Amino acid sequence: LNRAAAFAAGRPLIVCGDLNSMPGSDCYNLYSQKAATHTYTPVCNNEVTGEIATDADAVTTSYAQPLNLRPAYDPLPDFTTLTDDFRGMLDHIFLTPRVCALAHLDMFSEETILEEKSLPSSRYPSDHMACMALLQVTSPEQ
Repeated sequence: LNRAAAFAAGRPLIVCGDLNSMPGSDCYNLYSQKAATHTYTPVCNNEVTGEIATDADAVTTSYAQPLNLRPAYDPLPDFTTLTDDFRGMLDHIFLTPRVCALAHLDMFSEETILEEKSLPSSRYPSDHMACMALLQVTSPEQ
């Protein structure tokens, strides 16, 4: 995101993709709130015994990015993927302030997807639904 901000140099920017991150996750928060703090416990594999040790101290790392991003979808869809064992929103479109979403593609209903159990299916060949938005870039004065 730092490189994208440098590239855009204050111009309108659209950031989108399969982030494999749910709203509320550290990654999503980095995009939507400009910062995230992630705490984890390192796991070490003993190459001699094969045992996995998790007795290390927790590590906290903070991340920040300069872009003021907001989601193109408002409200957020309940999911962009629905499989046998997972249901969530992993695909995102983020906009900087001078880009506004005039409309967006609705997601399939859960009932429609469940007609064939989950995604992918014979009707929908991907495990992710398409995210699409009609966008308008406004002038700096607006």
